[in-house]
Amino acid sequence: KILANCYYCMDSPKHLGHLVVSVGVKCYLAIPSIHHVTNGHCLIIPREHIIATTQADEDVQEEIMYFRKFLVKMFAAQKQGCVFQEIVINLEKQRHTVIDCVPMPKDLFLDAP
Repeated sequence: KILANCYYCMDSPKHLGHLVVSVGVKCYLAIPSIHHVTNGHCLIIPREHIIATTQADEDVQEEIMYFRKFLVKMFAAQKQGCVFQEIVINLEKQRHTVIDCVPMPKDLFLDAP
């Protein structure tokens, strides 16, 4: 039931496929459906339904790093930095984890924690 109702599982009837930007073997890149922090805000999402990246296999972790590396390069070419965050809440509900990528001007990025 959890997988059938998941907006991030690609096999789910509720999947928001129109928001997908790029598909890898183990992960995909999408734009958020709600709560855009800023222009360019995007999500790295494991294709497997996991509740935290600490549960991900090594190959999933590698592909997440691959997406991160190229997002950093892309935003650097636009004279921006980007911050990545994963927020894991309510483990009992088994929510699909996502990694937010939030771009920001370089001067703000250099002051970010």
